[in-house]
Amino acid sequence: MCSMKMMLLGELNPSEHARVIGYKAIKWRFEENLKDLELLMEAFPCAKVILSKRRSIDDQLLSQGEVFGSMDYYATEHANKAMDKFAKHHSDRSFSLDLEDFDVEHFNALLGFLGEDDKCRYVDVVHDNATRLQVCQFLQPP
Repeated sequence: MCSMKMMLLGELNPSEHARVIGYKAIKWRFEENLKDLELLMEAFPCAKVILSKRRSIDDQLLSQGEVFGSMDYYATEHANKAMDKFAKHHSDRSFSLDLEDFDVEHFNALLGFLGEDDKCRYVDVVHDNATRLQVCQFLQPP
């Protein structure tokens, strides 16, 4: 556990003034029901997890296919079920944010989950509809 902590903190190299640190990962051991993420949660008992997917597997496969090439329906369905199960099992430490919910309301709920809602809030989210990507989010102090 100590080696895992040191490795991850060395990679992230957070500022001593940071209130929230984190990273994004898209490859987890979904076939093992996220045992690697379970281990990370054990190593960092104060860690919180944000899980993101699409509600529509067909839309998710289309999006993933644009980036990674063709994707397997069963593997994607299994990954989504693993995330849902993980979120239910760790409801106090996980936040599910479907890509269809990238909006001010849900981003502000995420700030609340992270304990940052008294420090800032979202006022707008810009969507790039041509490529279906999020361009940026705007934060302002309360």
